[in-house]
Amino acid sequence: MFRHLCGVALVLVTMLVGAAASRASDASQVAVTQCPTTYGVHEPPPRLPARVGVSASRSATAGLSAYSNGVLVVLAPHGWNCHALVGADGSASMIVAAASTTHVKQPAITTNFADTPGTAASLACSLFASAARQLPAGVRCPVREPRRERTTAVSPHVVEFTDPPHVRGDGRPSGGSDPSRGLMVFMTASSDFTGYAFSTTCALPAREAVICRTVLADALTRIPADE
Repeated sequence: MFRHLCGVALVLVTMLVGAAASRASDASQVAVTQCPTTYGVHEPPPRLPARVGVSASRSATAGLSAYSNGVLVVLAPHGWNCHALVGADGSASMIVAAASTTHVKQPAITTNFADTPGTAASLACSLFASAARQLPAGVRCPVREPRRERTTAVSPHVVEFTDPPHVRGDGRPSGGSDPSRGLMVFMTASSDFTGYAFSTTCALPAREAVICRTVLADALTRIPADE
């Protein structure tokens, strides 16, 4: 599973980056920072490109790096701390934070991926009824969507959310003094498809909302999954 995930991720990212760069007249190049990673199955770290294409203007990506471990890629400000996890079951997560990545506080940008049915359902169950139905018997959704969380269905498989300051919701992290803006993608499992869930959260001060828009738009092009 892990080798399959890494192979898919590297191929998919390469294809999407190239396609985005060729389509967008305002595409820019962003320097890659390798993210230290803990692996559930021993695997040598991949060789990463020096830069990746981003379908956004140079002014929008100024001051940002592309943090990556070959499986996940997320844009975040230069010089932040990064740590990632890749599980033997194919799940993966990355934290990029201005301070500690152990006890994560805002400001921070995180991304999470799961492609086993139960784990994916746990990640997306508060925002997708189909994910809640996919939870294993007797398992409750770990997140209860707060009333003040704002959500927008972008498509049947993509939901955008915003947790206002001091509201703890689907944002990882959320509940601090900064708003948490994010997106959740969920694909239901079937008899011949394991499905997956993918989320990215951008928890930055309100004055930096434009950075979050760039981060989240780019995240949708970098989901490490077969569809």
